[in-house]
Amino acid sequence: MHPGELFAARFAVEDVLGEGGMGAVYRVHDRELDEVVALKLLRPEWAEAPTALDRFRREVKLARRVTHPNVARTFDLGAHDGVRFLTMELISGEPLSARMGQGRRLALGEALRIAGEVARGLAAAHTAGVVHRDLKPDNIMLGENERVVITDFGIARLAEGAVAGSATRTLGSAIGTPAYMAPEQVEGRELDGRADIFALGIVLYEMLTSELPFVGDTVYALAAARLAGVVPDPRTKVEDLPDGVVALLRDALARKREDRPDAQTFLRRIEELRGVRMEHVEATVAAPMSTPITSSVVMSHVGPRTLAVLPPEGTRTPAAEDLLVAIADCLSAVRGVQSNVRSRRAHRPVGRWKHEPRPAYRTRADGRRARRPHGDPGARQ
Repeated sequence: MHPGELFAARFAVEDVLGEGGMGAVYRVHDRELDEVVALKLLRPEWAEAPTALDRFRREVKLARRVTHPNVARTFDLGAHDGVRFLTMELISGEPLSARMGQGRRLALGEALRIAGEVARGLAAAHTAGVVHRDLKPDNIMLGENERVVITDFGIARLAEGAVAGSATRTLGSAIGTPAYMAPEQVEGRELDGRADIFALGIVLYEMLTSELPFVGDTVYALAAARLAGVVPDPRTKVEDLPDGVVALLRDALARKREDRPDAQTFLRRIEELRGVRMEHVEATVAAPMSTPITSSVVMSHVGPRTLAVLPPEGTRTPAAEDLLVAIADCLSAVRGVQSNVRSRRAHRPVGRWKHEPRPAYRTRADGRRARRPHGDPGARQ
């Protein structure tokens, strides 16, 4: 497609953003929603495999439930004239691969900040049960206001399904990008979030040294190098790296996934190295409409101030609940704003803030309960 064309009688093509192993990506204007989004057209070989599309549909459905500033939103999966397409949040900026172009090393502080933001997004996704499977610099966008965003969640799941029934299972873009694949991915075993941590460790190593830790003339030689389990010391490339950074790389690139940190631990160690106070990462997971929640309220915190968004009187319906979740999603995407949805029947955390109610009563010396007075530090404010 070219700029000016109209796809599916809905998407006006504005620009071609790139083309990879999974298909071409375009900047388009969604005329139905009057919004600019990213449109990815999937290659027929991925969409036509017997089990691939069902796997991909389930993965996209799950990925849509994750709302986090460091994860690009997945909007919709559709088809037009036999062509499968995916619409996603459009991130204005450049991929990390462009920032690292021509063998450029990133400064230690910048590399740790980017790795920390990626880990923050992975922690949210893993909490929701979503594994990326193909994390690499091309799938990490550096947006405006230093925002770091992971893209293409769930895409690799489609490729994985496309070769699941093949008699000859090959390495390459079909099941991930060889240079960033974890050992268990090379072996074709079941994956969890620690495969993403291995890939993130390689990305961090590359940001710091401008080289990959594992090399080989062929994809099979590349796979054999990581299966050997020997992690090269990055100080042979950059002598003044702190011991803590070297230890983190060693642990993230451990041959056995049981020896790797999870995303939350990886993030904590990054923030300790940066000297930044870390808050626990919560995934935004929208509750199914089949489980309506009554009397909900969106609570947003900006510094010492709190904003409450309540539903109109007499509208305690699933639709009203979905509206509140959407409002909280938008607020949680703003840096520095922490939002969540509170309910009398159930608690649904939204954004990166977790509400833990304190008891409204205290126990007196005689064992009887007494209501906490206003201003009591143990009472909920």
